[in-house]
Amino acid sequence: MVLCWVYLAIVRIVYKGVLDMKKGLRLWFYLEAILGIIAGVLFVVTLINQEWIETIFKVDPDQGSGSLEWFVVGGLAVVAIALGLAARYEWRRASAVAA
Repeated sequence: MVLCWVYLAIVRIVYKGVLDMKKGLRLWFYLEAILGIIAGVLFVVTLINQEWIETIFKVDPDQGSGSLEWFVVGGLAVVAIALGLAARYEWRRASAVAA
């Protein structure tokens, strides 16, 4: 479900006329937007299931206290917000150049 949402967001950004409407967009916009979406999805996944980190990497660095997971949640939230703001800046920069 989440991967479908990410895929639809990428398709919407790339194929639904954004390139025609905003020819001044640099590659940075697409990188920031896609990485921001991925960070946001991982943020939600970590909120829902905090054990995915230990399951995938087969390590338990915090010995079950959950502190690492909450650090990851906070870090992913900050990264998603920062990348979203950076992509917004690129979008507005392209609008100003086109005008």
